[in-house]
Amino acid sequence: GDEPSSSAERHLPDGESQIVVNARRGGGVLQAVDLDGIESFAETSGTTVELVPPVGAFVPTGVPVFSVHGAPRSSSAASLLGSVAFGDERSFRQDPSYAIRVLVDIAIRALSPSVNDPTTATEAIGRIGDLLALIGTRQLPDGIFRDEAGEVRFLYRTPSWSDYLALSFTEI
Repeated sequence: GDEPSSSAERHLPDGESQIVVNARRGGGVLQAVDLDGIESFAETSGTTVELVPPVGAFVPTGVPVFSVHGAPRSSSAASLLGSVAFGDERSFRQDPSYAIRVLVDIAIRALSPSVNDPTTATEAIGRIGDLLALIGTRQLPDGIFRDEAGEVRFLYRTPSWSDYLALSFTEI
């Protein structure tokens, strides 16, 4: 999911938005998001906040992190950067796709002619199956948060079941 789901796109208000860019020198990987902090900002300011990159994506300096819809130019939208954590590498903390990505890479290497290690590939695929079984028992988030009045306040990109399946098996 680098693109918003069609469901999320339908909830974006019309009109201009205020863009908040990554100010971290050298960029960084979006590792974690403070959902409560973002929701609080959106409710207090009466805006709809969109997190542009998905968790786990590398975000270069000066690239949009948030798009704030309905914010007056005088708003403190830049304060939203305090609700995200950037680092040098992906992390398992809020990025379940990363665990699958690592196992897929192990399986691909194990199946390559230069390594030819089918036992390791089989083990990696088994672990991917375990993760998919866990993911499959959960209600996956749709990336849309609403306030108590039902107004959409926060949108973010989140993998769907088909995204997890494609990540798990397409390259192998």
